[in-house]
Amino acid sequence: MTATRRRTANLWPRRILTGLALVAAVALLVLGAVRLVGALGNAVSGGGGDGATSESGQSGDDGQSGPGLADRMSGGTSGLQSVVIDPCSAQDLTIQIGVSGPVAVGAGATVQVALTGASAADCSMTTSQLALRILSGDQVIADGSACQATDGQSGEGADAATGSGTPLLFATGDSWSGTLTWDGGVHDGCGALDADGDGAGDIADAGTYRAQVLLDGQRIGDEAIFEVR
Repeated sequence: MTATRRRTANLWPRRILTGLALVAAVALLVLGAVRLVGALGNAVSGGGGDGATSESGQSGDDGQSGPGLADRMSGGTSGLQSVVIDPCSAQDLTIQIGVSGPVAVGAGATVQVALTGASAADCSMTTSQLALRILSGDQVIADGSACQATDGQSGEGADAATGSGTPLLFATGDSWSGTLTWDGGVHDGCGALDADGDGAGDIADAGTYRAQVLLDGQRIGDEAIFEVR
């Protein structure tokens, strides 16, 4: 019999193909890992996710149209600008006013004042804008607004609030309390009245008086009635 020679199979092509497939699989795994790390980095930094806050302060989904908060404050170009608050008017405030006990003739009076913001919008003022007016019937006994100087200080008779020049900011419901004073004398405009010409200012007689608070010359709310004895 003629012996049959058994051929040995050549395995190298198969091994090469298997190796290439393994290398391709590893490459795909590495690429996927790189992309995953990049996506996580973007999510943390806000570099592209919907609704994420970026370094500019803008929001992709803040429920408002237009620029973000930072741009609304700065105009989108240079540094933050001051927020504009309108000045308070007498109509923006409500008042509680009172005078404690009977006032002695010539002793003057201290008037307690509490102001509360009543406007839907914020407003600002300073205590130097407040003044006290004292009346007897229709006669003006003293009016601090008649002699408020340009620097915010009041003149004789009825003075500005304690802590003159203190800035105040009122939102709805915000309150401030202080005092205003009357020296007990009768005044003509910004000066003391000297009807008898003796060189001394006239003193208000015993009787019923009314106290009003003014903001830049406009009366705020109700007045207080008190007795001088």
